Amino acid sequence: MERHGPDWLALFGEAAMHAATLADLEVPPRDMPGFCAAARAAQARLAAEGATALAEALGPATARIMATGDGASDEAALADWIALVAAHRPFLPATIAVQAYPPLARAISRIAMALGEAEAAQGLAECFAALGRALPTLARAPEIIPHLDHIASHGGPTREDMLEGAIPAAPALAVATSLSHVATLLEIGRPDAPGIGPEGEAGLQPGGFQAASGLPSPRWQRVLHTHIQKCAGTSLNNWLNTLAGDQRVWDARMQGSLARTRLAFQGAAVLHGHRNLMAHAPPGTLRMTVLREPVARLVSQISDWRRLDDMATRTSPADLREMVADAQSLPLLEFLQRHWRGPYRYYLDNTMTRMLASSRLDKGFCEAADPSLLLGAALDCLDQDAEVVGLTEELDLTRNAVAERLGLPPIPHFPRLNDSASARVMSAEGKAAAEHLAALTRFDAKLYARARELFEARHRATAEAWTDEAFEARDAATTTSLLRGDFDGEAVCFSVRGPLIGRGFHPRDGAGTPRRSLWSGPGPVLTLYMPVPRGQPIELLVWVRGYADPAQRGRLAVRVDGAPAPHLFEPLRGHAERLVIPHRPARAFVRLELDTGEAMAHPPHDPRPRGIALDTYGWRPA
Repeated sequence: MERHGPDWLALFGEAAMHAATLADLEVPPRDMPGFCAAARAAQARLAAEGATALAEALGPATARIMATGDGASDEAALADWIALVAAHRPFLPATIAVQAYPPLARAISRIAMALGEAEAAQGLAECFAALGRALPTLARAPEIIPHLDHIASHGGPTREDMLEGAIPAAPALAVATSLSHVATLLEIGRPDAPGIGPEGEAGLQPGGFQAASGLPSPRWQRVLHTHIQKCAGTSLNNWLNTLAGDQRVWDARMQGSLARTRLAFQGAAVLHGHRNLMAHAPPGTLRMTVLREPVARLVSQISDWRRLDDMATRTSPADLREMVADAQSLPLLEFLQRHWRGPYRYYLDNTMTRMLASSRLDKGFCEAADPSLLLGAALDCLDQDAEVVGLTEELDLTRNAVAERLGLPPIPHFPRLNDSASARVMSAEGKAAAEHLAALTRFDAKLYARARELFEARHRATAEAWTDEAFEARDAATTTSLLRGDFDGEAVCFSVRGPLIGRGFHPRDGAGTPRRSLWSGPGPVLTLYMPVPRGQPIELLVWVRGYADPAQRGRLAVRVDGAPAPHLFEPLRGHAERLVIPHRPARAFVRLELDTGEAMAHPPHDPRPRGIALDTYGWRPA
């Protein structure tokens, strides 16, 4: 083994560890004869346990390792052997996959820690036995039992037998996912939403879980957006961020370790990032993603790198900075030829397939493996893990589909952000690179075709039919009742730091700070819903911070529930003024619209089209 370099030694060590785990050996082999013996033992054990697909594939893969002579081909054979095991690992029987499938081992460890029983971490049988002893005393037992029944549904044994220590026949992925949800229920100190119903919605009672700054939805506790790069996710995330309080949004930290990401589900109401956490989301989470025509997405990614400056990549690894620099200096075809098999292959080669497959397979494996091994898992993610499958080309309807699922008002068109102007690149360079672009999006094209089918079947009709009238008839009373105002001695006040039910506003300015505010825009009309006392004379109030242009104040028109409403202004210390609208509500909520006639931009100070700025709204008795 001395003739091999460090790369070969690292690959051999990893392969030896997997072989020992699959063969149930206490010590990994240290040389090639020992590895081959362990691989054959693993093959026999897999066949005996019913994992015939991997058992049959390991024989030829092991034979290739034995037949290789030089170091380079030896490394390739070892890497292929490891990739083969990784691809099959989630689908191995749980009887042999406890240590071979890290998510299952982590779930067992979390349950042992939550129960305070160290013995439960020793294996799957010990874990189930510990759950069996604890279950009669757990207040959350009714929520845990469905997850155990889900494991039992994959061929037995029964839940009762498992809780006495019987090992389930279910695949490792199914057991790991269900036990991960059980661990979350044991770890979180507050009630979770009930399990997902037949149509994917949590059967919640209005207000059953809603905190003052959480998601104002009668159906869901939180929303998770798996953000595939260059699929209009930035535009969508800006809207999602307004649906929860500005302290209940989680994004940047989603790039950290998987163990840390689970903590986010305990406190955040809106989660988004470039990591697929769908399989780890607890019940009550609306899971969504958006796909784009694959060639357009890939060209947009490269176009985005072309517009970056040195400051944007100053903290990136040197090889990533080099790739971005090449994107800026090389023609499209030459760039693809140089980098498509490089260390950042996952940015270029069937990126959507890799991202969605990582819901069910190891993230590192998905970034490095041949995408042909990943397509099945990616398709399963679309079909089974995501409640909403959106399309960049149908972004407005995608957003309305999300609003309908959440029980929120419809949202009209809003501008696309982070647009890389990729159409110009495609027009000038796409023809020369067409063959490479097609090869690098081959599996993404199949995934995108399935996404279009799901969008048409699941979302188009409901999204097109979702109007203000539909929202107000079905959900508005319940949704607005989830807002929690503060009484300041005179009025019931709703801060723009909290969840916003409405449309026609930019992301919060100064989110998380005392100087927070909300600008209307990019259109002239801002719409807000709020709960009010039915039948009582009140005055609707808006605490105004200012206007983009003084003329907008004189043009301001107010509508309440669609009808023009008189208004007046009163002075208020610390604000430009307070807007007052007399009203007698006929419903338990109102729709308040503020129309400035025109939104105005002031580049370079603020290029956003804006109208009126506010930081609080509410009502007081007349």
